[in-house]
Amino acid sequence: MRPRENVHFEIMAQRGNAWTIVGISKQEKQAISLAKAKKISGGYGSVKVVREKYDADSGTFLTQEIYSEGRERKKSKYDDGEAPVACWRPSDFYSYEGRRTIGRLLRDELSRWQITATELIHSPEYVERLEDTGTAIQRSVQKVAIAESQESGSNVQERVKQIYELVDLAKDKLSADWKSGKVPTLTADSFDRLVASLDKDPARAYQMNCAFVGYLKDCETIREKIARVLALTSREQPDWVLDVVDTFVGELLSGVNMVQKLIGQQRGLGSALCAIADLSQGRLDKDRVELSELGNAGKSSKDARAADGDSGESSSAEELTTGEDTWALNDLIADGKLPNCANELEKRLAQQASGTRRLTDGDLLEECRALTALLGRLTDGEGEVVGGDDMLEVLEARCSRYLNSDTIGGYLNDAENPADKVTRLLQIEPHILGASNQRKLANYMLPTLISADCEAFLVEKNGNVMQRMRHISAMQKQVLNSNLHEMHKRKLGETLDEYCVSVIRKNGVLERLEQSSGGPSETVDNLLKMCAGGCFTEGRAISAARLQAKKHLNKKGFLDNYLSAAPDAAASARLLQSFQQLLVAAGMTDMGVAQS
Repeated sequence: MRPRENVHFEIMAQRGNAWTIVGISKQEKQAISLAKAKKISGGYGSVKVVREKYDADSGTFLTQEIYSEGRERKKSKYDDGEAPVACWRPSDFYSYEGRRTIGRLLRDELSRWQITATELIHSPEYVERLEDTGTAIQRSVQKVAIAESQESGSNVQERVKQIYELVDLAKDKLSADWKSGKVPTLTADSFDRLVASLDKDPARAYQMNCAFVGYLKDCETIREKIARVLALTSREQPDWVLDVVDTFVGELLSGVNMVQKLIGQQRGLGSALCAIADLSQGRLDKDRVELSELGNAGKSSKDARAADGDSGESSSAEELTTGEDTWALNDLIADGKLPNCANELEKRLAQQASGTRRLTDGDLLEECRALTALLGRLTDGEGEVVGGDDMLEVLEARCSRYLNSDTIGGYLNDAENPADKVTRLLQIEPHILGASNQRKLANYMLPTLISADCEAFLVEKNGNVMQRMRHISAMQKQVLNSNLHEMHKRKLGETLDEYCVSVIRKNGVLERLEQSSGGPSETVDNLLKMCAGGCFTEGRAISAARLQAKKHLNKKGFLDNYLSAAPDAAASARLLQSFQQLLVAAGMTDMGVAQS
């Protein structure tokens, strides 16, 4: 039996992060009306109608969204190309969004000098170095002015002039503060005293950042800066201090290879991303990381940089190991003290997960397993995914890239027989993320299953009759227990049921049971054991077996004859109990058994 061409419309509704099918209709207008009604009556945030058509020629389901209503998809926080934040007074440069804008506009210069936007705007020396470049400030000011004019319609040249005036004001104030001696000097021993002295100062965050710049000026690497700042920090310090540290260290974490250096060498990108996921939640396991480092002692620097991409910079073995800075960061994130740092780690993870680099060196199954392992590490105790919809979108997009004809074809090349191709696709199914990706997988699975080669193998060539039946039944059970869409599960399940029925008919399985048994009791016993033992598929196959058993069970005196083999009452009771358990295992609990 082959699935027939058909069209139906699925009504889907969203509450929270998940989409749920709330109805199916054969009529488009009815489906759209139902979607509108469900949005109101069900309190859903969004609804949509998806047209599903089965194409008999290709053996695949074609999906098309024909209607949607509800909240617009918000822009992912991992998307690039954010518009610069408008600055109207010098203090805007020091805001969180202002520093983010500066960091984006001057990314190349800051990376080359191994400083952050925060360090730049708190240091006259770094500002002077920026001015010496000649074009960096001009380029950045023009970008901001053009972006703002496109948004508001303002005059570009006038806005350029205004921004330059703001830059000069901010630069003059910064220079004056440093020359006047207002900027505090910080040492490892004086941090607590400095915190106390600045506690009531309205400009305490500005002063602390300036102090950090002076304190870190002699550091040779970004990691050394992170280590020094975290060594001063404890969870007991005032919130404003932790906020300054959070922003300062968060920016430092965006440095090239910085995250990789903190988590140490890992066994490929998948392991590295799992470690970042753990660190972003304050759940990094010291024993696990140390074992990973030991296992990768001979890795090349290119492999060691898996988590941050190949930047072209090499890292020494000493740099690619966890240290006190790693565990200080982990513990402070665990206490909820450094949310910005956690977000930066999460952002780095999303950026790398969205790339094309493989998670493992294994086959498609290992790659998919690594992806679901990463999802598991990003899921908290309440089932919420760190990063929400944005992170899920990144992971589902990566999963989608696995489901192409070249990758699937290469994965199936190692299959031992036609049926093994279906088995291999079923093995990756639990690791396929997202409803759309599940549909894509099913569109590979169904044509493979209904092919003439696969049918011939399952029905005629795969071992003896019982082996064929058990194999087909096991495949169907795996399909029915999968996360595939109900329509696909039904089509696949019905096909496998038809194959099992073909095996039964072509080999006269039920007739041979009757002929070879020693009577009704033995026939029923064998049939029930076969039902319980997974020989029959759900559907027509198991229905036929149960019907055959019922013909004997309904005959008068069957139970007495069945129990007559017992030598005494106690043995008869045990046999009856065993028979009742067999009925339950065979799915025939509603069956009455005829007595004398």
